[in-house]
Amino acid sequence: MHRYREGLRASFLLYNIRNMFCDRGASMITNNYLKMFYEYPDRDTSINQLLEFLRFKHPKFLANIKDEIPQFDLLNEDEKCFLIIVSALLEYCLSDMQEKIPNWINDDFLRFKEPFFYNRRLTNRDKEHLLRESPETFKKRNVYFLLEGLERV
Repeated sequence: MHRYREGLRASFLLYNIRNMFCDRGASMITNNYLKMFYEYPDRDTSINQLLEFLRFKHPKFLANIKDEIPQFDLLNEDEKCFLIIVSALLEYCLSDMQEKIPNWINDDFLRFKEPFFYNRRLTNRDKEHLLRESPETFKKRNVYFLLEGLERV
């Protein structure tokens, strides 16, 4: 638990430093935790931090994502892309943990029109494999991850 708190403190410190020096513009993501993850300077770090919160079953985070509903109509394309990725991960992890899945995660808005491969260095063979073998939570959103990358966290 002590290691978790240190990691949490470090993540908020990184978030605050980033906000002091980098301006990405005002985010329309209304959920505080999701907004914090979105505003990280590096998307991989952001996703890893989200997975850490899920792994340790951070109680405030879990309560927050279940209570607050994002306002989809206010989002720009980058925010929409981020929320689609996050919603796939949230549903995948929450169902694995046997937690209740918030209703907003299943909104039709949270889907890509074309297949989106999060991992950038994939061969066509890898992509075909992901299209066939990915869990249903990823397929229905048209977003695909290498599951080995998710298990590291």
